[in-house]
Amino acid sequence: MSNPLCFLISRFGKIPDQQLKCVVSDFYNTDDLVAAKQQLFEDVKSLNLTVDIPLISSVRESAARTVHVIDDIFAVLTCLNENLCL
Repeated sequence: MSNPLCFLISRFGKIPDQQLKCVVSDFYNTDDLVAAKQQLFEDVKSLNLTVDIPLISSVRESAARTVHVIDDIFAVLTCLNENLCL
């Protein structure tokens, strides 16, 4: 279980994305979000979906790393939601 993922998925689509991204970036540290991103990718891979998940770099090293990680998570969640797989 990943607390950031549980939080995001339970509120995804109910709160505007930008507001949700701000809350997540303020509350969770980068390491927790990176772990959540990895967990999300592993979970999606294990489902063997026919949906093409966006290719996202697993290594992000920059000053805005947290923002990029959150954007990556949202890209996958949005893709899953648009394909009714969430």
